[in-house]
Amino acid sequence: MSVVPDALFHRGGVPVDSLSALDMGNVYWVIQTTHPRYATFMRDRQGMYENDKTEIVYPTITLALAATVTERNDYVVVIPDNDDYDEGATLTLDKAHVHLICPSGLGSAFGCSTRSATIDPAAAANAITITGRGVEVAGFWIRGKTEKLCVTNSGTGAWIHHNNCAVTNTTSVAGGIYSSGIGTTIERNFIFSNAGSGTWLYGIAAIGGATRTHVMGNVITVGNASTCSAGINMAYDNSYMQMGVCADNYILEIANAGGGVGAATVTIGIKTGVGTLVTNNRIGITDISNAISGGGALNCIGNYSSLDGGTITV
Repeated sequence: MSVVPDALFHRGGVPVDSLSALDMGNVYWVIQTTHPRYATFMRDRQGMYENDKTEIVYPTITLALAATVTERNDYVVVIPDNDDYDEGATLTLDKAHVHLICPSGLGSAFGCSTRSATIDPAAAANAITITGRGVEVAGFWIRGKTEKLCVTNSGTGAWIHHNNCAVTNTTSVAGGIYSSGIGTTIERNFIFSNAGSGTWLYGIAAIGGATRTHVMGNVITVGNASTCSAGINMAYDNSYMQMGVCADNYILEIANAGGGVGAATVTIGIKTGVGTLVTNNRIGITDISNAISGGGALNCIGNYSSLDGGTITV
């Protein structure tokens, strides 16, 4: 779990330097102008960093991300708010080693611990796009718009964890998290049907050039009478995902998710190749013969069906 050292937190509204002696970047805070503590927060924390003359507090996540510098290990820390962070467009993290976190959303076994900060692109757009190297996104309730993705990543070494991804679908191009980046870690996210009853492509996809990807400890629940083509897809055109890991995930068909009616369908639980270790996953789908597709006995080890508690064989 990401931890922002106390020493990095700006105090007292006095212009400060970036603690470069610690090789740590600037910490930027985000609080909306409509927040009940906005005036107090600005009084206590607003100021300017001496190293680059950027402000410390911003009213939107978009503005805070614009202030970050690549490779400096900057943090954007988002304050909890009952109102959505309506950003108006996709949040793009294109700078290396930038951390976007909501600390109050961290600490749960799966997903964000509370609905502390909701990211809403407020447009027909993917909520978050990552292209930078070593980027972290954690602790958010992410609102997927109709036929869009909650998170898409093409950066190397991204860490996407402890988020709630709310999928909205009507046809067949919606999804939770998509990654084509090398060495990505996608863990402890909760991905679920939020609205719509059509087909979504996947809960999590690590395909294309996404070798050495770890997809671990995620929960994917498909409801609202929706159909999900693959709970987790770690195979691209049935090719190998070299040295990937798919472990400790839960994939479930459920009824009445998000107020909808009728049971859902997960066509394939986990789609993989023989280059990925697939182990200790729990898969609860009606057609358990399609629980795992594309793997083999050597790499698909110790996976279980929640319907009968039996070991899934491939």
